[in-house]
Amino acid sequence: MMVMASHRGLLRRPGVSDPNAPPRFAELRANDPVRATVQRVILGEAVQRDEITALVRALADARTGKWRSALAAAWALGRAPIEPNQRSAVVEGLAVLL
Repeated sequence: MMVMASHRGLLRRPGVSDPNAPPRFAELRANDPVRATVQRVILGEAVQRDEITALVRALADARTGKWRSALAAAWALGRAPIEPNQRSAVVEGLAVLL
């Protein structure tokens, strides 16, 4: 429990990156919804189906200049449990980045 509390503290302070966080994570805006989902993945919390869908949508934002969010979303999708019926959408979204 103590580790989770320290993770929470590090992740909430702007400019401080957790060693378990994706690259450039500290540069995401505090109100970025991808940031909140990534924090949940780092902490090992359950990620909801709609959050997975939002992460997949964030992957497409890489083309519109929001590459930091897309990078964090790709990182989170590689670590979050994905339901079987969402896997093809996740794979397609990740393939676009390649």
